[in-house]
Amino acid sequence: MSTDKRKAKLLKLQERYAQELPGKVKEIFVTWEKLLADCDNAQLWELMIRQPHSLAGSGTTFGYPDITRIARELEELVKNSQQDSQSKGFASKVQALIIELEAASKLKPQEATLAPSSTQNQSKLGGKHAQSTIYLLDQTEANDPTLTKQLSFYGYELIAFPDSKSLRQAIQTQLPCCFIVKIAGDYQQSFKQVKQLKEISGNNTPLIVIAKESSTELRLLAVRAGANAFFDEPFRSIRLIDSLDQLTERGEHTPYRILIVDDSQATADYYSLSLQNAGMETEVVTKPLDIMRHMVEFEPDLILMDLYMPECSGGELSELIRQQEGYVGTPIVFLSAETNPEAQIDAMSYGADEFLTKPVRIRHLVAVVKIRVQRFRQVKSLIVRDSLTGLYNHTHTKELLERETNLSNRNGKPLQFAMIDIDHFKLVNDNYGHPVGDSVIKILARLLKQSLRSTDIIGRYGGEEFAVILPDTNEKEAEIILNKIRQDFSEIVLTSEHGDVRCTFSAGIAGYPALKSSADITQSADEALYFSKRNGRNQVSLSQQEEALSTGTEE
Repeated sequence: MSTDKRKAKLLKLQERYAQELPGKVKEIFVTWEKLLADCDNAQLWELMIRQPHSLAGSGTTFGYPDITRIARELEELVKNSQQDSQSKGFASKVQALIIELEAASKLKPQEATLAPSSTQNQSKLGGKHAQSTIYLLDQTEANDPTLTKQLSFYGYELIAFPDSKSLRQAIQTQLPCCFIVKIAGDYQQSFKQVKQLKEISGNNTPLIVIAKESSTELRLLAVRAGANAFFDEPFRSIRLIDSLDQLTERGEHTPYRILIVDDSQATADYYSLSLQNAGMETEVVTKPLDIMRHMVEFEPDLILMDLYMPECSGGELSELIRQQEGYVGTPIVFLSAETNPEAQIDAMSYGADEFLTKPVRIRHLVAVVKIRVQRFRQVKSLIVRDSLTGLYNHTHTKELLERETNLSNRNGKPLQFAMIDIDHFKLVNDNYGHPVGDSVIKILARLLKQSLRSTDIIGRYGGEEFAVILPDTNEKEAEIILNKIRQDFSEIVLTSEHGDVRCTFSAGIAGYPALKSSADITQSADEALYFSKRNGRNQVSLSQQEEALSTGTEE
């Protein structure tokens, strides 16, 4: 959805809120009249607090700051007078505030705004970033073709510039995915150029500094200049690759997934539109008791939750979520008009990570969500990903295969699972050393990520063995895909001090609907892999079940 469409939808939300506002004020008046007739009714007292609380949180959001101010004053008055409702002037003060609310609800709203679009933060210079191009400013004047070649194995194109002037000219046409600056001589002047590079690129292009030496003082200068990473020579190219992968988020730049839980549809939709405008994916839940179904199906990176809801409180819902082992670490951010610090701390004791007071500034909301999700993904990555390749580890790959198999059983769509093993890998380690073996593994990991769809799942099963899950793919399509990757991999040449290295791999494929369980699929794919090994290696084989299914025969 474009920003203009979101703004149009926001305008409709604001119009709907304006139409519903007088009715919400009338509901407060009706509750108040009932409370006057039954002042000992605890449920009515709770309702008399929650109704203005809801308006206090949503008023400013939709352009009614006076509604927020008056409703908050009414909520506090009722809270403080609940134990002494017969105090002098209490009833007349409530009546006066409700009249004020009624008058404010008839005014025209101020313009409601969305969060800034994620595309608005791009530098005007060069437009969009090149996905795999790196600009190198080498102040050491040492031409190093080895670095260029090593980076090329991992899908990066390195373009070197002899001076900052020529580099700036290149930026006018195209921004790189990352800068690398090799500094030498006058460090103060060098870091001045580093800072200028960050500034003219809009401060959102990663920058890596490489120096001949390392010290705390030098690293501090790099930080102050805006460098995102620092390497002192000599260093292993694999470390630089890892840093580039992390900084440029290659292959992992999936939108943040935010689950919004709020009983107010209008408020939830407003936050949803704003987060979408900031480049995130959202899903709205207005019935809190439905949350676990959405957790399983949507798999959020963060939950944005109202604290006060009619079916259950945000605190209770947080405790329910935290009881599920798989969601212990999922960030939860409370949104509420609650201003009492003690009440906020008490609410966070249920398992929330942050408390934002409504009406929340959208820029602040977006910033908090981004920070929390970035940290969550980093921690989650350490748990579910292989440290060498960044692919899913063995355990998580098996869990994802089970999930995808269950999904295929429900929707009837085909699914293929491929097991891949690098041929004669032990000889690579023995003849060229383990660092070269690690490079071979990383090259195949990179090739798989570059060649497959974003919806496909890639894991390192262990050692030189990989696993690929291909949803909505039949066996013949999977065979074609894997054979293309196999051919490309066999043509890659890795240069080492002991000579050039070429490798091949063997693979076996099995899947749904030939097999119905993830355990059977795994076993059959493994058997097909070993058939490829025994049959001469450097080939892809279908499981017997897949062959039988494709030919229409039965075993």
